[in-house]
Amino acid sequence: MDDSFVTINRKALGRVAFLGSLYDVRTDRFSRETLFNDTIPDVAIKTVDIPHTHYDYVEKDTYAEKFSKLNVEAALKVSILSGLVELEGSGKYITNEKQTDKTFKAALIYHISTKEEQLIINHSILSQHMSYEAFQSSNATHVVVGIKWGANCCVTFEQQLKDKNNARDIEGRLKAQLTKALGPVGSIGIDGNTQIGEGEISKQASFSVQFYGDVVINTEHLPQSVDGVLHVMKNIPAFIERSNEGKGKQLEYILYPLQQVARAFKQPIKTDIILKEINGAIIQQIEHDIDEFLIAKRRFNDFFTLVESFKEHIPRKYYNGVKNKNLELINEYCKFQDEIKTNLTKLRSNTANENEIQIVLERFRRSCCSSQGIDEYFRENIKLKEKCQLLSLFQKKGISLVKESVSPELLPQEHDNTDIYIIYISDELQENERDKWIQQYEYFMKIMKNTKNQSMSSDTTEPEFFLVDYDVHTNIDKSQGVKIHFYRNGTKITDDYYTYQNKNLTESTPVERNQQQQGKEETNGST
Repeated sequence: MDDSFVTINRKALGRVAFLGSLYDVRTDRFSRETLFNDTIPDVAIKTVDIPHTHYDYVEKDTYAEKFSKLNVEAALKVSILSGLVELEGSGKYITNEKQTDKTFKAALIYHISTKEEQLIINHSILSQHMSYEAFQSSNATHVVVGIKWGANCCVTFEQQLKDKNNARDIEGRLKAQLTKALGPVGSIGIDGNTQIGEGEISKQASFSVQFYGDVVINTEHLPQSVDGVLHVMKNIPAFIERSNEGKGKQLEYILYPLQQVARAFKQPIKTDIILKEINGAIIQQIEHDIDEFLIAKRRFNDFFTLVESFKEHIPRKYYNGVKNKNLELINEYCKFQDEIKTNLTKLRSNTANENEIQIVLERFRRSCCSSQGIDEYFRENIKLKEKCQLLSLFQKKGISLVKESVSPELLPQEHDNTDIYIIYISDELQENERDKWIQQYEYFMKIMKNTKNQSMSSDTTEPEFFLVDYDVHTNIDKSQGVKIHFYRNGTKITDDYYTYQNKNLTESTPVERNQQQQGKEETNGST
């Protein structure tokens, strides 16, 4: 279908243009040229009031949800998704992507419309102000003949999650308080009047707040809290009054085909451009596939963050492997966007067909960026994840992890005024000597518990506990297996504490053995 003669709409999303500005629908970008060489006479402009105010609460951080709430046109969606269009102002909210599943994130979109300007394109007076060179432009297909004014303000609220179940509670409180302050989601009246209460939400939770607005606010007045957001929302009408004679900022453009204007004024045009637009179903596929990738990428980011936090405590090849995978995902996604961008521009210029975009989509779905591809990567690296989770557990219990740059042999000298226990492990030993690993691990934990209790009930110095990974410290002979080394005041007592303790019990007399058995938990920390 030839779209060359169709009037279209495009959301501004922070992009600034005026009546007469030229636009290229092939790239969804404004040209620097304009149809008029001086100010348009007021008689050729019709202005109507369109007062309306409403807000939306955005629960899902996906392109589909954001586009829906902002009512973005399908053609502009795919231009944004492919990177053809750079957004400004409130539009930057769309490309602000959630990076992790370990945070709660929601958004508030506050919308005010004020006026609509319409260019009376067939008014005879316009011919006196027209720049006829504009019809020779190869970078324009349409001209702005209408502008809807007002303001969009988009605010994101983000908070670290203590656990997955915490998200629903946070969302419930935030949404309830915003609804109480702003009124029911949706329209809140023609004049924008609403009772905005402050001081309640901040008592419930502390959020990281990001503000993306079409209103000009001094840096010191940018909201840093939920209460600050409510205060700004309350004053948006006042901000609008100070912008463009009370109209606010551009919200939406109505675009008229340049070829039609040329014909109306009997002007030659450089070339008759046949325009096509991508099928809506394909746009939905692109939107869906990108959302699926970004959701899966959040899970990968969390995995990468976990591995990165232990990069000095795991074999370097493991960390490098995950880091390289991250670069591969980023590069593959950028390549996908570039291919969509290139083929989209060709298709809109009628020099390519939709099959080429379908091929790009199919290749992306088979790539490492697909949600299935990322899930498969997780399955292949489940042991690395479990290893990092185990190291995290050790740290939480107070065990120091000995990193690659530290020599385990120096630990006794560096801690020669107390008892120290060092457990030696490796991935291979944990798998091949499972029973022994569990035995030594449980015993190590038992020593920690008993010595801690003993230190709390006496004036003795609390011992220190370390973990050495043979896979990290490759110069250490791991043939000795999973064992616990015990040192007192810098001197090695035994390199197999479990056997040492049990041997002492075995060699004792019955009376001594009974006494030792009764006091075993105490001697675990002092022998």
